[in-house]
Amino acid sequence: MMKAMCLLLLCFGFLFAADPDAGPSAAPGVPSPGRADITITQVNTYNVTLGGNPRGCDFADTYDALIVTDYTSDLIYNLDPDNGSIGSTLPCPTGLPDILGVIYQQTPGGNFIYVNNWNAVTPIYKFDVSTTTWSTITNPVTGEPRGMDMDDDGMIWCSEAVSRSLYRFDTSGGSVSSWSLSELPASYSCACAVFPYNGNTGILVGGYTYGNFYFYEYTGSSLIYLGSAAEPAAVTSSYDVCYSADRDTFFWVSKTGSAFSITEFEVDFDVALTRDTWAGIKASF
Repeated sequence: MMKAMCLLLLCFGFLFAADPDAGPSAAPGVPSPGRADITITQVNTYNVTLGGNPRGCDFADTYDALIVTDYTSDLIYNLDPDNGSIGSTLPCPTGLPDILGVIYQQTPGGNFIYVNNWNAVTPIYKFDVSTTTWSTITNPVTGEPRGMDMDDDGMIWCSEAVSRSLYRFDTSGGSVSSWSLSELPASYSCACAVFPYNGNTGILVGGYTYGNFYFYEYTGSSLIYLGSAAEPAAVTSSYDVCYSADRDTFFWVSKTGSAFSITEFEVDFDVALTRDTWAGIKASF
């Protein structure tokens, strides 16, 4: 993952929905079978409060830091991934009233932070760590964007809640590809996390009330459905997920009742009777 952050800078409506951004609830039904048997195992979990509505997340592997957005406080939080203690915060740009998705990118030309808005399609805001300035890029996602992530090619992935679609585009908002995910339940999607899989890009997609995470493989030209697995705990609302390459685990933001929590979990795949763990996949690179 080409993701990092600058510690110096980070040391700094729907009436019928429980969450305004969650949309209508729907029975998840029976997940469609895929190509893999997938097992999710919880590693750690703890409660967080932050500003009152944590949503999006990403992981800064270089610094072992978990980054979480909160749309009530309009802050980006730098957390200890093992216990959720707050290290620092970064204010959101004023043009982004309802922050959700967040990406941290490290390139030879500098480090950048990308954030989006869930309540309506606004430009994606980009923070230049070296100049400490915000700029905008075109957001090609129509409808209601939710979780975001970035693959090793520097392409942005984003879930769209209402149509349950997945978008991939470059950091100028161009070279757009999109897929309608027919395997997802008929309620709002939210989480989007990318990870290495079988020499390609794996994508995890989740929803507010799905009860399962759904997994896909991007081959460079097509998107293949791998299968689904139950979330590591029963929750009221499920939000975003991010992947840590250094830890080889995922982090999940969710809510049970009125309590928000962050859960770290592992994922194992069993494909064609050959078991591949994330450690094995990483070792093949």
